[in-house]
Amino acid sequence: MIVARLRVLFFTVLTTAAAALTLVSAQAPAGRDTSAESVAAYALSQPMPVDPDVTVGTLPNGLRYYVRANGRPAHRAELRLVVKAGSVLEDDEQRGLAHFVEHMEFEGTRHFPGRSIVEFLSSLGLGIGPDANAATSYDDTQYTLRVPTDLPGALDRALLVLEDWAHAATFDEGAVERERAIVLSEWRMQLGAGERTQNRIRGVQLEGSRYADRPPIGTPDTIGKAHREQLTRFYRDWYRPDLMAVIVVGDVDRDATAALVRQHFSSLGRPAEAPQRPAFDVPERAGTRFAIVTDKETTSTAVAISDLRPARNQGTVGGYRDIMLDQLFEAMLDARLDELTQRENAPFLRADAQRRLFPTPRTKDEAVLQALVPNDGVARGLDALVTELQRVAQFGFTASELARAKQAMMLGYERVVTESPDRESESRADEYTRNFLQGEALPTIWQELAFHRRFVPAITLEQVNALAREWFPEQNRLVIVSAPDGTGVVLPDETQLAAVIERASAKRLDAYVDAAAGQSLMDAPPSRGTIVKTTPRPEAGIIEWTLSNGATVVLKPTTLMQDQILFRAVA
Repeated sequence: MIVARLRVLFFTVLTTAAAALTLVSAQAPAGRDTSAESVAAYALSQPMPVDPDVTVGTLPNGLRYYVRANGRPAHRAELRLVVKAGSVLEDDEQRGLAHFVEHMEFEGTRHFPGRSIVEFLSSLGLGIGPDANAATSYDDTQYTLRVPTDLPGALDRALLVLEDWAHAATFDEGAVERERAIVLSEWRMQLGAGERTQNRIRGVQLEGSRYADRPPIGTPDTIGKAHREQLTRFYRDWYRPDLMAVIVVGDVDRDATAALVRQHFSSLGRPAEAPQRPAFDVPERAGTRFAIVTDKETTSTAVAISDLRPARNQGTVGGYRDIMLDQLFEAMLDARLDELTQRENAPFLRADAQRRLFPTPRTKDEAVLQALVPNDGVARGLDALVTELQRVAQFGFTASELARAKQAMMLGYERVVTESPDRESESRADEYTRNFLQGEALPTIWQELAFHRRFVPAITLEQVNALAREWFPEQNRLVIVSAPDGTGVVLPDETQLAAVIERASAKRLDAYVDAAAGQSLMDAPPSRGTIVKTTPRPEAGIIEWTLSNGATVVLKPTTLMQDQILFRAVA
């Protein structure tokens, strides 16, 4: 599902022929009708449709699998094992061991003892890192393999690796000691400025929850003392089929590959005494809190307003429509903030707004209003952010702003429809991973366009304007300041930041005037010129035109983006 913001970039001309995209229902293959009528029967409470090109199944043991044929890149497949087991499930004696277990998977399994997985990859011309990797977060652990599909037996063998990772790691004592040193090294390496800053901010956001003291990197004391039994207990408790998904996307036969997945993973059993997988949340907070984070290695100053909100239901038609409203609100607020940066003595260098699923826990969305400011500009930048938010809350957006945002949204989806067949397998595997972990819907891009054609025209200004207070209530609000820790950087304290918010919230404001409404780029088009000289350059695949005004145009025809023309001018 396309949930990221879609923007029309400057110097980009979209020339989509919308009529060509509206296929007649009787002629469109399954899932490829883009008319609003094709999705009109879906009630808001219904689940979103699932792309018929992906096989999604669940084995009797609870393991879910996703298989899709995808030819980009050719002769390659992206494989994933996704486990709903991360650091939040560690007990007090296991802090950091979810990540340690991830490392042990590459140190020997039933069918790949010792370093045999590395040897298998080397035999295919692959290596750890670009072709085989893993990552542990608070709530899950993900393993990735990228293998050729034009070598006999390679895909079957790769699935055997995933099968072993799922239930047959051996945890040899010598390997535990080898990986202990590597995990401790990673613990030291992760303490860069970005990690330190993010960890401190996340600590404030997660305060009072189990997540607050379960960072995936763990503690060096626990890692240094961990023994095999602690690792195998975590593996035995949480690496089980009812918490797993297997994903295969690539240049494969879909049905034959699905059969291979069933063959490899149907025999996995769930332990009789398996604990219930608990769910965790963060506590509600009244009022506004503050996080002021400085670091000697931080190079810029930023201020942000963050609110944790209930997560949107990404799997239903109504939830999908709610996300459309969020995207329109975001685009219009971004446009206003961009306009402020163009003014003389602007209050910030760059600013934007967004609402996204909070990574930990996924029961929350995070609405963020953030700005990059001069080192001495935190208070002024925060004042401008709060002021513009209050302006939207009091007066709302204008009809012309909404019309532009709707037009850009629709043009963006029409463009994506023409590019969808060229999506990389990795991108599709990411989408299926999100479906498994967070319930993101899996419609086709054509169905997404159809839902936009159904819903976007009927979205009202009143509905979008109501989001200002829904996104940014005072409850669960966190004001974040991130800045260099150095001479000459003087930051406001929490009392001063609170005073800035109070003053900005009490301002008497005027409604926004949309100066761009009804304007055209030019009052009158320039006089038409001519091409006076054409110079083909076949060795570079370009054509040079000399125009009657003396300008030179270099033309490079491509088929990469079917509805896009890019311009660049140099004087």
